[in-house]
Amino acid sequence: MDELKNAFYYFGESIKIGQNLTLDDPSKIYIGNNVKLRQNVCLSLSKRGNQNQDLRIKLEDRVYVGMGTIIESYNQVIIEDDCLIGPRVFISDSQHEYSNPNLPIANQGIKSIVNRLIVKRGAWIGANVTLIGDISIGNGSVIGANSVVTMSVPSHCVIYGNPASVLKIYHYKKREWVQPHSDEEILEILQQRGNFEGYNDDYILASLKKELEKIKNSSIL
Repeated sequence: MDELKNAFYYFGESIKIGQNLTLDDPSKIYIGNNVKLRQNVCLSLSKRGNQNQDLRIKLEDRVYVGMGTIIESYNQVIIEDDCLIGPRVFISDSQHEYSNPNLPIANQGIKSIVNRLIVKRGAWIGANVTLIGDISIGNGSVIGANSVVTMSVPSHCVIYGNPASVLKIYHYKKREWVQPHSDEEILEILQQRGNFEGYNDDYILASLKKELEKIKNSSIL
């Protein structure tokens, strides 16, 4: 285990890894504490990517990655603390170039090797979702199953579809989820809802303890 840990950029404690993990150059991959990778996960560092980038994939603490998920980095992909990544998700910070009709796409290279894709803390990425490009998924946002996302998503939004669109937005001032009915209403809500001031770790810990106590009591019964 020590030999495995030393091969990574960082390899935390209490990590659970399922069968058939595929990865490239672990020295450029960061895996935080209490991360769980289910079977057949692939952490891919494209050889066409930015070879000068020392940290290509970063999975922060308590990240869960579902079976069959592929995380592909041409420059840098970061999954922040407490994110849930469902099964068979595809995440990539870039894609093939296709602008020249006189060349096969396989010969046109990559659109960018300086992009950075970030899934911010507490987000939930549903099954079979595709995330591509120089984008960020905001804190606590939900990306519904089978969605395709190529643009950044604000914090605490529910997104669904191909192409993905906003279904719900959390209004911080009203302390409730609201459902916009037009692009204009989406912008209005985002401008007026106030700002997310970050997670309260003490509150999270207290909630976790309460849930664990419920589980313990139910098992006794």
